[in-house]
Amino acid sequence: MSETSYGVRVRAVNQAGSGEASASGTGSTTPPPITLMLGRLGTGGSHVLALVDEGSGTPNRMYAFGNNDKGQLGLGDTVRRDSFVATSYTDFTSVGAGSQFSFAIEETGGSTKVRVWGFNGNQEFGSGVVGNPDTPEELPLPSGAAAPKQVVGAGAASFMLDTNGDVWAWGWQQSGRLGNG
Repeated sequence: MSETSYGVRVRAVNQAGSGEASASGTGSTTPPPITLMLGRLGTGGSHVLALVDEGSGTPNRMYAFGNNDKGQLGLGDTVRRDSFVATSYTDFTSVGAGSQFSFAIEETGGSTKVRVWGFNGNQEFGSGVVGNPDTPEELPLPSGAAAPKQVVGAGAASFMLDTNGDVWAWGWQQSGRLGNG
């Protein structure tokens, strides 16, 4: 997979009420404006995914940066990235992350799927994905689940809301995290 690193401007409110930080990788020295909406940003324990409208006919290109020791950036390796890297993924409509894993909802050809990658040591992806994939793999949906609408991560657990309004859970059950007793 080819990757390009871009500068990214991050605006954040500090304790004094204002602030701006910027970082740039290779490529443009002027960070492109990034507009994010709900579901277009996923933050894990130490990694970030963002869907960015580049204005070039690829409105949902996924960018990633941060820790990648479990393949949670989806780049096919386990190399840490200290600045946003453009990936080849452009069919994702939302992204999310747990502690050391990531997921996305993908819409292609009239089909909606959940894609997962990264650490799966606590069955964060249920029983349908084996190992710790470092590129997005399709998550087989449970019998009876409708099309995915939203997926969120919480530590070592994953939750999917389907189009029928049902919530499905996978992952580490410690302290009742999955809500199934």
